[in-house]
Amino acid sequence: MASKAFKNRLRGYGGSLTVKLRESLESRGHRAKGSLSKSIRSRVIENGDGVSLQVEMLGYGHILNKNIKPTSLPNVDAILAWMDDKGIRRNKKKGNFKSRKALALAIAKAIKKNGFASVNKHHVGWMDIVVNKEMRRVKAKVKNDLFNEFRRMTLRLLDVK
Repeated sequence: MASKAFKNRLRGYGGSLTVKLRESLESRGHRAKGSLSKSIRSRVIENGDGVSLQVEMLGYGHILNKNIKPTSLPNVDAILAWMDDKGIRRNKKKGNFKSRKALALAIAKAIKKNGFASVNKHHVGWMDIVVNKEMRRVKAKVKNDLFNEFRRMTLRLLDVK
């Protein structure tokens, strides 16, 4: 069984990763109503096999990460909210669309057809970049935490016998 201190350290790593993921979404402009950002959370799970850190978010966060084409039409209301957030208006003189909703529907159809433009030229998604950078940042700390926890558990097992 993992110590409370070790689980608290994992929670700290998870909290830091959560903040970095949210900041990355914001800096890339991936925000309609903020529901993806709000959905990102981490938790420490302990079971018979050990302890793990799990990061959760709405499913389309993974779609954004890998530029996977959605299987269904994206939510038009979310696209309308995104248009409001970005200040996108229909140009009545030059526009090809009769309404904002028609423009949002065209955007939704394009997303369904082409996916999201969130993967860079190296085919690495926004989430992968953040996770890799954060892992490099905390690598030494994690190694030290794991070593200390392993030593503590081993010593505890030796004391039992």
